[in-house]
Amino acid sequence: MLAMTLSPAADLDADSRCPECGQPLVPVSDAPPWCSACEWGLGDPGAKPPTAFGWRWLDRRVFRLAYRATCDEFRRLDGAPEVPSGRMRWSSVIVTVAALVIYAAVAACLAAGIWLCTVRFPSPMLLPGVLLILMAVELRPRFGRLPRHVTVLDPREAPELHRLVAQVAAAVGAPAPRVICLAEDSFNAWSGTVGLRRRRVLTIGVPLWQALGPQQRVALLGHELGHFVNGDPGRGLLVQPVYLALATVVDLLWPVRNRFSGLIEMIAEVLLFTVMAIVRWPLTALWLGLVALGQRGRQLAEYRADVLSARAAGSAASVELFDLLTLGDPVLMLIKRDARAGVAPAAWHETAAGVLAGARPELGVRRQSNVRAEVGLFASHPPAGMRSRLIERRPAEPAAVVLDEATNARIEDELAKPVARCARTLKAL
Repeated sequence: MLAMTLSPAADLDADSRCPECGQPLVPVSDAPPWCSACEWGLGDPGAKPPTAFGWRWLDRRVFRLAYRATCDEFRRLDGAPEVPSGRMRWSSVIVTVAALVIYAAVAACLAAGIWLCTVRFPSPMLLPGVLLILMAVELRPRFGRLPRHVTVLDPREAPELHRLVAQVAAAVGAPAPRVICLAEDSFNAWSGTVGLRRRRVLTIGVPLWQALGPQQRVALLGHELGHFVNGDPGRGLLVQPVYLALATVVDLLWPVRNRFSGLIEMIAEVLLFTVMAIVRWPLTALWLGLVALGQRGRQLAEYRADVLSARAAGSAASVELFDLLTLGDPVLMLIKRDARAGVAPAAWHETAAGVLAGARPELGVRRQSNVRAEVGLFASHPPAGMRSRLIERRPAEPAAVVLDEATNARIEDELAKPVARCARTLKAL
């Protein structure tokens, strides 16, 4: 559900008008108002900005910086004939170079640790040598793995869905995934490559899938498969392992403090936390800097995947998909209500369509509200409200893949068992 409660326009007085264009402002319950016509005030986070670092003054500045960068990116792409690849920007080049430097540093740590451990054994150099080896092991490249708690769909059990995925992949010019999974409790979908063999994996959240109509499902597949060809710099063979490794080490270096009763234990704890802080802050700063740089390229890649989604399913279906994601919280809430009431999962789409239809009179305002809610310096996705607007303003594209009712019904039959498990899971939440 929207974090802010929109007030009706009839409650506005004459003073509640935009200083730039004179139009009535959109009032909200717990944030500054903004102008729906020129978007004046939309970039003001108010007294409670989204938490990024935990210091309010810094969070406000970070929000404004992220808002300006996100809006500048949208204006640059709005009306452009084509959305470029996510790798075609200077920030992606910097992240790639930084990844190579980090790999070299990890190799140097490992070599130095082995040398210190073996040059004169045993010796006082054994301790720093072991520490360097452990650091190199923790910073080793990680290539991801199949998500846990998902159902892997065998092509023999779901041939129609695999056939549809292959058709959409061909329409967007992407290779078909080798593994298709279902997440029975997630209102989301994602794709990526895992393991040393770089297996392509597509994961579909069952609640989201059941909330979509046939062409919206094609749009969802088009977007996720578009990630295999959209030039996302965060998914590259060089960069992705660095993000995973740094995130793991930073998490390890923020331990939970324990209370010890003895003086010796207390002194040891203080020394341990001091040493960890010396290592922690540079690595945290490096990780946050790489994330902030890389997410700009990742957001551009998301826009490119959105364009590919429209190419596969048609512009109208793609816009409907992102508008539904803009309203994701109330849609999921009502789907859970349906599950608890015993409503058949086949009817969840009608519930989602009803939410979307009811929101259409104020859809523009809700898109803007979504922009304020989802903008962030470390956000990997642009706000869904901007994504639907970008597709809407581009020349309309016809659907390259049409999911007819008969094929959609056969896919429903193939997924009947995991959908039933999903309904039981949501009912218990």
